[in-house]
Amino acid sequence: SAVFVLGDPAYYGRFGFVSATARSIVPPLVIEYPEAWQCLELVPHALAGVTGTVRFETALGDPKYW
Repeated sequence: SAVFVLGDPAYYGRFGFVSATARSIVPPLVIEYPEAWQCLELVPHALAGVTGTVRFETALGDPKYW
């Protein structure tokens, strides 16, 4: 019901992505550019009241991808 990306806000913002950190949803690893951590609700209000740290599948959580 929601998608998270780590990418250029200018690019992903065109598709409706907004800052996830502003919603108090933090990435699973420390990242150099927190503004690049973004989310998009695929279902309206899917992230309403959601806060905390996102968890990924083990393969996606590998620091080499961050």
